[in-house]
Amino acid sequence: MSKRVFAAISAIAMIFSAFCFTSCEEGVINGTGQNVTQGVVLPTVKTLQVTAMGGTYSVPFEAKGNFVIEKEDPNNIILSMTLLNSPKPTEGAAGKHSLRLKFDKNSAENALSAKIYITVAGYEKTKLVDITQQTKFTDMDEVVKWMDERLRGEYYWLDEYNDKWQNFEFKVVRKDQDSYNKLLETNLLKMSTNKMDGGVRSGSGRYIYTNVQMIPANEYSSTRAGGEVRYGYGFDILPIVIQIEGGDTDTQNDDLYAFPVDHVYPNSSAATTGLRRSDLITMVGGSAITVSNYQSIYTTLVLQNNSSLRLEKEDYASGEKATISVTRGQFNANPVAYSGVLSPSADINPSGKKIGYISYLSFDHKGDDKLIGAFRDLAAKGVQDVIVDLRSNGGGSVNSAVKMSSMLVGEEHIGEVCAKLVRNPKNTLYKPEQLNTIYTFRKYEESNEAGLDLPNLNMMKAYFIVSNYTASASEMVIMALRGIDVETELIGARTEGKNCGMDVMDKQIGQYYYSFAPITFLNYNAKDFCEYSDGIKPDADFTELTAIYENRYKANPEGESEADAALRRSLRLYPIPEAPWGNVYNDLALKEAVMRINGTTLFNTGDNTRSSEAATTFAPVKAARTFGKMVPLQQIATPHRPLGALVTEEERQHLAEREVME
Repeated sequence: MSKRVFAAISAIAMIFSAFCFTSCEEGVINGTGQNVTQGVVLPTVKTLQVTAMGGTYSVPFEAKGNFVIEKEDPNNIILSMTLLNSPKPTEGAAGKHSLRLKFDKNSAENALSAKIYITVAGYEKTKLVDITQQTKFTDMDEVVKWMDERLRGEYYWLDEYNDKWQNFEFKVVRKDQDSYNKLLETNLLKMSTNKMDGGVRSGSGRYIYTNVQMIPANEYSSTRAGGEVRYGYGFDILPIVIQIEGGDTDTQNDDLYAFPVDHVYPNSSAATTGLRRSDLITMVGGSAITVSNYQSIYTTLVLQNNSSLRLEKEDYASGEKATISVTRGQFNANPVAYSGVLSPSADINPSGKKIGYISYLSFDHKGDDKLIGAFRDLAAKGVQDVIVDLRSNGGGSVNSAVKMSSMLVGEEHIGEVCAKLVRNPKNTLYKPEQLNTIYTFRKYEESNEAGLDLPNLNMMKAYFIVSNYTASASEMVIMALRGIDVETELIGARTEGKNCGMDVMDKQIGQYYYSFAPITFLNYNAKDFCEYSDGIKPDADFTELTAIYENRYKANPEGESEADAALRRSLRLYPIPEAPWGNVYNDLALKEAVMRINGTTLFNTGDNTRSSEAATTFAPVKAARTFGKMVPLQQIATPHRPLGALVTEEERQHLAEREVME
């Protein structure tokens, strides 16, 4: 090409370019493909997508003259606007610029929007960019969304929950009970004000009480009386694994463990196999229990979801072993494990008192007929003292706890305050006048239309067997009696210290019912006392007694009597069962309770003397093997082991109808 031709083409191109710059505000600029509107080269991204967490974003553009930036932000999601190469945040001169936008977090359920406008000198105002900020509710799992809505409106510590909402995670990998509860724990452990929502087990860290249970629709519990209808094998184990062999090496490869059986329900598959309280489960599905699998095996034994399971059991006292198979099925879980009048011999009951005893596993309102029946029987038999065994009771219905409290005391306390449930003033479930629920000691069976009287044992003093698995509604009964100055004496170990409870709601989503129990209230007694989150210390504190006996043994091993050796061993293992319910002679806590009713004790602590000579030789049954370490395992929230003081939707409706909510 000649220089003359090239010059001519260049001149024509320059003329065309100048024409487009002055006349074509929309179109192609210098072949770059950029759009120009009202004196501004628009950014290539015309819609800005901002995450729910907010943050800082940049919008590049080019202006053909001096300009002003404005925003349309009805929801105030934009915290600030800054032009990087201009001394003023929203004004600049012609040239290339970058607008930096800082966004707040989106706590709303819906996506939010904003717009940025620019006005170039000599031109009309035009839109620079559309902004859409996403929400965490986008694609949120339906179960997670339901739980989150309740926590934001009902959680006792809802103020901090809402403040930290944007820092929480709301996605689950799997839609199962374990994943939902791990998500709850992950979020709630980020909070600092909710220390009462949870506890600490030695070696397993802090855990959360707030939980959700996932129940197949075809197994959703009916309202049948006599105890909750359950599906499983029909036995409970303690959340403890004990070492039965090994300990010879540092690797723990030779360590073997066992799970203690706490209770077997009479009408279940487990009962037909001969399994009983105080047995040890040493193998599951043909596998020995080791340090590497005891957590997963514990989950298997608690959830009881397999159609069948092969177990090896071992008798605590004799060491005799047997292989059994249990089948998952339906059974009635009577919460009254044992009730009756004890018949202790004169050496530990020299007064000849008629002593009533009831072992109660959970405050199951569907088993209230069994609870009331047991108390009615004890009252009819004229018991002079009563021992209430709550060592395995993790809580349950507040209504059932009020009934037990009412039956323990005399009729003169009817109408007095039994418990006060105090909620966050911002709670959205209740009307303002209903936030604080007051329960009183009652005279009638609440569910009985005829108004049948509850039995009254008229105790001036009640004896309770407790452990660190005694929680919530169980503790509520003890505190209720103390609130009206009825004396209580506790035997065992310091209780859990759960002074809070849950408003429980059930919802069917798909093929499952989800029972969600967030902590929504604190429990106060008639004296407005609530400070027992560290647990209730027993009068006969087995933890302290263990230390005394262990130190005494270390100081003089040869001087320890056979009886003291047996007591030291049983103290160390408590609350692992050494005998069936009601066995006064081989149950350390029950034996001590009977002796305390008679003003004596099994233990010589150095500052007291056992007044009964029989006590110095009266010892628990010796186990067939020596146990090593005990490992407490975190409580798994399941339908049959409620760890809470629960108020159900049915109970809330009943309270509203009878106008007892104040």
